[in-house]
Amino acid sequence: MLYDGAIQYLNKAKKELENKNIQEVHNNIIGAQKIIAEFMNTLDMELGGDVAVNLYNLYEYLHFRLIQANIKKDIVMIEEVLGHLKDLKQTWEEAIKIAAKE
Repeated sequence: MLYDGAIQYLNKAKKELENKNIQEVHNNIIGAQKIIAEFMNTLDMELGGDVAVNLYNLYEYLHFRLIQANIKKDIVMIEEVLGHLKDLKQTWEEAIKIAAKE
């Protein structure tokens, strides 16, 4: 559900950027950043090992790109992060399906 929330925030940010509503672009990017920060904060580095470290690094990159996107009001950066979040969501959904079968 958090992935859905972050994706929705970024879709709204893109729409508001097209409408030149800068404050709403900012608010929606910040919303997505908060979700990504929550992903980073909830990773168990000891239990998760390399997977957790790699996810943390990816989330950190996505968070940084959103900071840049917010400063520059850059739709390409928003779309980049949006694409990664969609891929991650799909990966987690597949992992859940596989785990449910086992």
